[in-house]
Amino acid sequence: MVSPAGIPKTFQHKHGGDFLVVHLSPSLLIHAAEELTTDDPAKVELINNFGTRDQEIERLVLGLWNEHRNSDLASRICAEAIGNQLAVQLLRRHSTLRKPVQPSNNKLSPKMLKRAFDYIENNLANDLTVQEIARAVPLSAGHFAHAFSTTVGTTPHRYVLERRIELTKALLRETDLPIANIATRAGFARHSHFCATFQRLTGFTASEFRRSR
Repeated sequence: MVSPAGIPKTFQHKHGGDFLVVHLSPSLLIHAAEELTTDDPAKVELINNFGTRDQEIERLVLGLWNEHRNSDLASRICAEAIGNQLAVQLLRRHSTLRKPVQPSNNKLSPKMLKRAFDYIENNLANDLTVQEIARAVPLSAGHFAHAFSTTVGTTPHRYVLERRIELTKALLRETDLPIANIATRAGFARHSHFCATFQRLTGFTASEFRRSR
C-alpha cells in the first residue's frame, strides 16, 4: 500500500506473513519532484492507495532492505540511490504529479567531471553519497546523477563501486596488506560483503586474484 504522511492508519492481520514498512522523508519527495515537474514541488502529494501492487516498488524496497542488512559503508550510497529511485517511482505512479519535465540531455563539463572524479577518488574509504559528490561539483543531487550517467554511461553508485574494486585490485597486486585491511581502505566495512562483491565483479576471490599477480 502507498500512504501519504499524516493519515492515521490501523491494521488488522489474521495470518502469518512478513511486513516491510518504508518511511520516505517528505523532503526526499520534494527534491525528486523538483527534477520532474515545473509546478510547485511542495504541492505534489502522494495518493492514498490501499492494496496496490507495484512490482518496481517491490524490487526497490527489497533492495533497500538488503542494503540495511549489509550495514556496510558502501551501503549508504546504494541505499541513497535506491531511495531516490523509489521517490521517482512513487511520484510517477502514485502521486498528483501532472507535468513531467522532459529529461535533460545535458552532460557534465570536463571541469565538473574532473571535480566529481577527484572527489570520489579522495573519498573512496568514506561513506560516500551522491549528494556529497554533487555538492563538490556543485549541482543538485538529481541533476548531477542524471548528468553523470549521461556523460559517463553508468550511475554514480556503480562508478563508485567499480572504483573501489579497482583500488582493491591495485592493493592486492602491489602490497602484502591483509585482505581485511584492503577491504576497509576501499570503503567496505564488512569483509564478507567485500568478498562477495569482488568475486561477483571480477570472477575471482580476492585470494585467487592475489595469487595470480
